[in-house]
Amino acid sequence: MTYDGKELTAEGSSPVMVYHFIQGTTTWRYVALSKTFTFLGYPCDPEIIAPSDFGVSNDVPKDSLTFRLPITNNLAETFIGGTPSTITTVNVYRTHYDDTDYIVYWKGRVASSAISGNFVELVCDSIFSSLRRLGIRPQYQRMCRHALYGRGCNVVQASYAYTGHISTVSGVNVTVTEAAFIPKLTGGILKAANGTMSMILRHSGTNIMLMRPLPTLAVGQEITMYIGCNHSISDCKNVFNNLGNYGGWPGIPGINPMNGSTPIV
Repeated sequence: MTYDGKELTAEGSSPVMVYHFIQGTTTWRYVALSKTFTFLGYPCDPEIIAPSDFGVSNDVPKDSLTFRLPITNNLAETFIGGTPSTITTVNVYRTHYDDTDYIVYWKGRVASSAISGNFVELVCDSIFSSLRRLGIRPQYQRMCRHALYGRGCNVVQASYAYTGHISTVSGVNVTVTEAAFIPKLTGGILKAANGTMSMILRHSGTNIMLMRPLPTLAVGQEITMYIGCNHSISDCKNVFNNLGNYGGWPGIPGINPMNGSTPIV
């Protein structure tokens, strides 16, 4: 029987909501059942997952959805040390217990998280919110405004990638032997084997300090490191040969022309 056919029969309807989360190369599928449920050939793990009410209003940005997960949940653990650098998307499917037909009930991405007792709450924005949101205007500044390897910068990230192996890991402090031979990692990125990433705040020899801990890092694991940029003309020209995409205005006068005294940063 089709999905619509199941919906029209009160006795034959056994609706099931499937919650599909994607974070980089890692995927989680959950159902609020007591046992594993197979959906489109994939096993969905039973979990104590409690979403807020689904709704639609005239104010699209307010049509958010909050998921409540146990603090011991694998997905929830990735948000305990801070918001992951990789976007976490959410797909909610509605099907029936004994049916292969389904509909996409809700779609969005995790915008923020919070810990409440023994639970982690994930606040998700609807996919339609991005269609109504104004973009950020360029910041008038001397230093480059572009995110390294992002839009506007256009540096090919793979061209500045180095592999290494974890020697020790303790919170945000990581030791990588190969890092001693890479001259410029401060401001760069460390990428774990599962695709999660963290900015490198400090690099000295084999020692690396991350912006936030990556729970999946382990001794002996192969990781990828990308060199950093201090957003200056010097780095843009001499390190990346990317001066044509420099996103700052180095010619800004040192004195504010509006009052003649206050220096412009």
